[in-house]
Amino acid sequence: MQAQQKASPLVKRFESSGMEFIFDSHTSKIFRLTEEEASAFDMWVAGARLSEVARRYPSEGRMIQKSAEQGLFSSQRSDKMSFGGGLSAVALDVRSKRTLTILEITQRCNLRCGYCTFGDGFSDHRKLNGQTMSITVLRAAIDDAVQCASGLERLSIGFYGGEPLAAFQMIQSAVQYARQQAGNKEIRFSLTTNATLLDRTKAKYLRDNEFSVLVSVDGPRVMHDRYRVYQDGKGSYDDTMQGLKFLLEAYDLPLRDKIGLNMVLPTQQWGDHLWKLWIENPWLPNGLRAQAGLVDAPDGMTPPPPPPPAIADKTVKGAWMLSVENNNSDCPPLSSESYDSELARIHQREIHNGPRDSFYPNGCCVPGARRVYVRVDGTYQVCERAHGVPTIGSVNNGVDVDRVLKLTREYVDRSKDDCKDCWAIPLCSLCFHHGYECAGFNTKRKRDMCKGEQDRLLHLLKLYAWVLEMHPERLHLWERIQIT
Repeated sequence: MQAQQKASPLVKRFESSGMEFIFDSHTSKIFRLTEEEASAFDMWVAGARLSEVARRYPSEGRMIQKSAEQGLFSSQRSDKMSFGGGLSAVALDVRSKRTLTILEITQRCNLRCGYCTFGDGFSDHRKLNGQTMSITVLRAAIDDAVQCASGLERLSIGFYGGEPLAAFQMIQSAVQYARQQAGNKEIRFSLTTNATLLDRTKAKYLRDNEFSVLVSVDGPRVMHDRYRVYQDGKGSYDDTMQGLKFLLEAYDLPLRDKIGLNMVLPTQQWGDHLWKLWIENPWLPNGLRAQAGLVDAPDGMTPPPPPPPAIADKTVKGAWMLSVENNNSDCPPLSSESYDSELARIHQREIHNGPRDSFYPNGCCVPGARRVYVRVDGTYQVCERAHGVPTIGSVNNGVDVDRVLKLTREYVDRSKDDCKDCWAIPLCSLCFHHGYECAGFNTKRKRDMCKGEQDRLLHLLKLYAWVLEMHPERLHLWERIQIT
């Protein structure tokens, strides 16, 4: 009878700039290895017993043995994933500690973007039907938002669409009503907009109420006008940039950091062309917050390759690495958002001293506890991105805690067998959005996302390890970044 193969340690070996490292998944610790230690680890991870490793690499084998006795490099597998706290803690968070309520103030939109998440290309996404939230639903949503932030000193309300500025008067009504209901509680407002409907009056209103504004602009004209178009196919670039100019004129420097850009890339290779936005518009502040992400391509859409050539020596990664090597904290905005913000998540990861009995369920939040997305009809979703996830309540009855618990249990039960053998589990950011489709859990969909997430995290780990060894003075910057 063949002996059962022993489980390999839950670790990830990787190389960065000629240096060898290992990431220990149970403790989330990172170690640099000598060449001999790396060879010994490779032999052990491949299935050799420590006694065999020690015969070939005596000192390195003893080091691994000693580390293992101290709780490092465990081969233990845990199929337990837990949000922690149990029913009472979840219920308390849902009913008194919600920080953000996002209102789908209207489903009307003056653009017809080629990759619109509400278009016909997504079988599991809702379709925009031109409705605007009624005043009854609006006020009920705000009442619930204030009530469910009773355990906090402040709350936030965001406006989403469609294009929310198509319902500007409703936004004004919402702000006035929210201030009345919040009493002495601090309240913050945010808005995601294509900026084409912005004029000086609207920009001043947003500034006077200290809105955080995220403007959707997909880089330079050649990128933006490819997909962000009006109903007649005309590109919206000029109108978006004019709206952004109004916004920047209205916001003085103390509030300038409340304005940000959100860019959607057809493919990762397009990232090197984003710099052209600042070349085409020299009035844009270099320090303007900017973030870029890959398109969630609808059915039938084949993202095009970028036009050659990219701007020489202006890659996002290259600019970031240059700022690190020069010990310059004034990193270009795209580079800082793409790398510093992401690496701060790794730097601020929770460190353990030994094997874990359970892991947190990837990047999931407790539904309804930190945020709620209120659709135009008053139903509650987990967030604005989680289109195929079951609803979790409504303005009439609030968040349904039983439904939340059912949703979290299903995610855990359907994920744990894959996650227990994955080295990336303590860093993983996948969530309900990646696991659900048409209100049901889709295991294949989530598995398809896993490889990309592992590749992304490995890329970040390599950069983090490089900074850790070569530029440790950078680390203090990541300690100050607030992770949301």
